[in-house]
Amino acid sequence: MGNQNKIQRSVENLQEKHQSYVINLDDIVKQWVWSKWNKTKSKSLSHF
Repeated sequence: MGNQNKIQRSVENLQEKHQSYVINLDDIVKQWVWSKWNKTKSKSLSHF
């Protein structure tokens, strides 16, 4: 029974790490998209 608890705990730890990784990735993608969008916006405004 004790062994099963260890496995359960390690699975929960993996899920937490995975979740934080996904959240970080989401933030990185958002920042990248915003920076790209801001660059194109400023380029298109400079044409006028």
